[in-house]
Amino acid sequence: MPIVLVCHCGKKLRARDEQAGLSCKCPACGTVLRVPYPMARPAPPPDEHDEPRALGDEDLACPPPPTAHGSAAARASSGRPAPSAGSRDQQRTPPTAPSHHQGDADDPLAQLRAAIAARRPAADPSRGRNGPGARAVGASNEEGLAGFNPPRPVAQVPSAQVVQQPGDIPEPLRGFRVIEPLNEKPPPRDLDLPPDERVQQRERTWRGHVYWLLLLFALPLVALTVAGKPDLEQALRKSLEKHGMTEEFQEQEDGGGGVKALDRHLQTLPGHRLEGALLARESWAHWSFAALAVAVYAVLVTSALPSENAAPRLLLASGAFTATLGVSLLLLIQYFGACLCIGLWYRAALDPRAPFGPSLLGFVLGVGVCEEIIKCIPVLWLIKRVPWEIGWREACLVGMASGAGFGISEGIHYSANFYNGLVGGDIYLVRFASSCGLHVLLSGACGIMIWRKQDQLDDWRDPYDWVIAMTAILLAPIFLHGLFDALLKKEYDAAAVGVWFASFALLAWLITSARAREARAAVARANPTGPKLVRTARGTRFVAE
Repeated sequence: MPIVLVCHCGKKLRARDEQAGLSCKCPACGTVLRVPYPMARPAPPPDEHDEPRALGDEDLACPPPPTAHGSAAARASSGRPAPSAGSRDQQRTPPTAPSHHQGDADDPLAQLRAAIAARRPAADPSRGRNGPGARAVGASNEEGLAGFNPPRPVAQVPSAQVVQQPGDIPEPLRGFRVIEPLNEKPPPRDLDLPPDERVQQRERTWRGHVYWLLLLFALPLVALTVAGKPDLEQALRKSLEKHGMTEEFQEQEDGGGGVKALDRHLQTLPGHRLEGALLARESWAHWSFAALAVAVYAVLVTSALPSENAAPRLLLASGAFTATLGVSLLLLIQYFGACLCIGLWYRAALDPRAPFGPSLLGFVLGVGVCEEIIKCIPVLWLIKRVPWEIGWREACLVGMASGAGFGISEGIHYSANFYNGLVGGDIYLVRFASSCGLHVLLSGACGIMIWRKQDQLDDWRDPYDWVIAMTAILLAPIFLHGLFDALLKKEYDAAAVGVWFASFALLAWLITSARAREARAAVARANPTGPKLVRTARGTRFVAE
């Protein structure tokens, strides 16, 4: 009869009698429990048709459960007829419940080991309950008990409750619930399954190359590089000279307050802006630029790659999350990380006096790591919650949407604090088009790379280990991000344009290689005797037999 044990969370588990003393894991809360030993059940009342017989010496011992031949011989000697096919006597009989007599022959643990040894061949004595071959309740535990001495139970429990299961459960599993074995992982997913037929048809048309339109967002950066950036200090002096306030500004600049008094000087100018500036200092018109960017990127991202599961609502939610909660989380990390190494990297990145080398390290290890991981939160959440609905296309599109939300939020911040009243419209265009487009490219590449390496993110022990694993997976996008910012800081604009196109090349290569892997996997499935994809310790390899 099965043994029923109740977890602290209220979940009921069932196990066979020969599994008493083993450990199991609750599927609801994960608590490790020990299967108790049942009390001896009362014997059934004697049948009135059976004749009483005297007890002999052979009745004092508890023999192991009889085999099929032994049962037949016993029935033949007692004169009882053999059971018919499918009768209850032919079913597997559980071991005799432990009793409380003296001696090794009547020891419940000895009886348990004898019953298991009689039913199964002798196993390797080195395999114990905690050894490499240990299994949980619901798996094949008998082979691990041959050389193991279970501990004596601390307290006995009342007689086990019998729970009947539906008849469609196989006979070896009837009477208890199968629990997932401890320390075992589910089999890895096949990451190269072909997409839906409709997706394949769309990818063979122009719909499969819409993401190439992202190259258009590099044009404002290229035009600004060719024309040159405006000199803000010269523009400020020119505006003040025009209104006769040069001497006052020179006095404050000599005293060290020229930069701090910038807002006050802009308030004295007509329109509260410099000559050639597009918006006034207190203007809110940059929000209209952000709204226009949202509309443009929403159309482009939703149609960048054919997909069945990446609904527009999902992409908009991903972008909105990163633009609000993601940016807030990044600000918290920057605030509380000021006393850690993150603060040192950010200080090296933002210090205008730092040379190129420390600036590059600061932008890569500080700005690049934090921002790219924040933008990948929607991708990580979807892979964790609904992995069966997420392919590399969905991961790429969600990453693009998250990057667009981050870039637009960053553009609003820079416009309100550094652009309004100071610069012309070309800087706004570069911020909301080229800089935001770079975030879209890098986040889309991060989405594909995380999806390909999702199994490696499950083996982490602490948050620092997880951050290191994420940094290793996203090393190329993080480095490109930091290099782009460092080049712009040192006014190497032409090199920054090259990094922008390198980021697009990375995304295009990841998309092309993912499609090629699917095509090779489809050929391997159609021709089982031909080349195959083999999963090795170093990754998946295409091997020709």
